Amino acid sequence: MNAGDPEFAKIAALRQKRFVCVRPSVRSALSRRPVKGPQSLSVVSLTVWQVLDVACIGPFADPCLQMLHEGLMMSSGPPIRQRRKDDRPDEIIEAGFQAFAESGFHGTTLDDVAKRAGITKGTIYLYFDNKQALFEAAVQSPSGLLLGEVEELVDGWDSSMEALLRLMIQTIHAAINSGEIKHVFCIVIGEGERFPELTKFHYENFVSKFDAMLEHVVSCGIATGEFRDTPVTLTPMLVM
Repeated sequence: MNAGDPEFAKIAALRQKRFVCVRPSVRSALSRRPVKGPQSLSVVSLTVWQVLDVACIGPFADPCLQMLHEGLMMSSGPPIRQRRKDDRPDEIIEAGFQAFAESGFHGTTLDDVAKRAGITKGTIYLYFDNKQALFEAAVQSPSGLLLGEVEELVDGWDSSMEALLRLMIQTIHAAINSGEIKHVFCIVIGEGERFPELTKFHYENFVSKFDAMLEHVVSCGIATGEFRDTPVTLTPMLVM
């Protein structure tokens, strides 16, 4: 293909429009590069510029270029930089959780988190207002998953309330005694006196909801005659 071919004219026209089909950030960078004179193109010698061209326009009469165009379109998905940006909050949360689990809330700094995540400290503030906001997001994942698991268990149960209560207790105990939930409870209990806002957040968002589910199951068990109505049923968390 040479400068006189219609395919080349497509590419040249697109360049003159400053890559209107390309993302603005890429278009801005590419538009500063001068367009060279006529040149011969081949699939085996495509430059980065030409690959972008082939990905953005089409169809092509040249079967080789058309095949390349279709392959690029099928395998494209979100740009690498965009995927990295979209994943960044989760990466920060994961790095934060690791730091909190290792050093506690007081002992963790956002500099530590940034180093673990491979970013600058300022990047964290694009997603989280402060260290407490990051902590809340970090505990949201493991505690929220456990809460969702127990809620699903209760909602779908249609058998003995006693069996359900035992299964709930076993599930919660297993989670608390191992894995990420264990670290959450260690931080909340160990540093709750110094940072009462952490305890308040954890209670309002998780503990109180577990308590409400326990109360519901115990009440249903009393109604079916499986449990006796005693003072213990007023505080179902005691069965834990």
